[in-house]
Amino acid sequence: MSDRMSSIHVNPAKSTSEQHNNRDQELDYIFAEHSHKNEKWISESIADRERTIKRLCKQISGRKLQKNAEPIREAVVNLQAHHTMEDLQKLKSDLEKKWDFEIFQMYIHHDEGASLKNEMGERIEPKVLSKVNYHAHLVIDWQNKKTGKMLRYARGQMANLQTDVAESLGMKRGKEKTADKKTANERLGIVEYKAKAQEEELREIREKNLKALQEEVKVLEQKKNQAEREYSALAEEDFRAPGKEALSEVEFGGEDFKKASIEQIEGAMEFQSAEIERLESECRKMEEKSQRIAESNANWWRFQREEKELISAIARKDESIEITKRAVEKLKREIEQLENQSE
Repeated sequence: MSDRMSSIHVNPAKSTSEQHNNRDQELDYIFAEHSHKNEKWISESIADRERTIKRLCKQISGRKLQKNAEPIREAVVNLQAHHTMEDLQKLKSDLEKKWDFEIFQMYIHHDEGASLKNEMGERIEPKVLSKVNYHAHLVIDWQNKKTGKMLRYARGQMANLQTDVAESLGMKRGKEKTADKKTANERLGIVEYKAKAQEEELREIREKNLKALQEEVKVLEQKKNQAEREYSALAEEDFRAPGKEALSEVEFGGEDFKKASIEQIEGAMEFQSAEIERLESECRKMEEKSQRIAESNANWWRFQREEKELISAIARKDESIEITKRAVEKLKREIEQLENQSE
């Protein structure tokens, strides 16, 4: 189950609220291919409700509704993936039993969220929805039907609203704010909030990539160490061909070489040639891996040291291969001499 916490933030409804919620306007941050999953429930339009509110205000107080009054409010509510309009109907019922406002429009949006990004944290085009921001919009009549004026709630009362939402939706309650300090998200407008969310997402992607790169470097270090051990063994141990007599580079210049048969020497050379081919292949793989790391992480200066070490390791391997090649060339010349002597 998701650990997404409940949250409700109430603000005056904007003039474009219905267009936004119904997706009647073009929005660059939605994923239109998912808009068919959205749900809505509407008892009447905002314009109709405003007319009703103005009539009631005039009827009760004898005066027109003040110009700066904000009779229609809109609340954004966090949801989890399993929540449906049936859950919102229950939330509507639960809240209206305890509070004096009336909810007359509800929308669930499944077409907003985070875009799929590449290893560098850049959005992939065309954009693809990678993480849905499950949420609902509640459009609320904020008029006190007894006085005709706007409802007024103290900060502590609004904190109870957060609790009621969490209990109705079966979610963990969001953070409690202190009496003299708003939460960071409440201080931000919608644009700033989205920017902050994107920044946090980018930071998570970078941390994930950093961890993956560190693992790659660790694996390459292990391969490099293994290759160095193999080179050391190659220099110190006998060259062996299956079923052949043990022959070493030093012995080829001594008495053992003179006693060795051409078949034995050729067996040793076969082994050497296979080793050269294998080591050259390993070098190519390491060079390609190093190149991919360099290309994918050009701006990650912290990996420059590891890249230099890899290049040094490759250079050492190249040097070892050259030594082995020279040894094989020497063997070829000595075999030719043996063949000439045997004739």
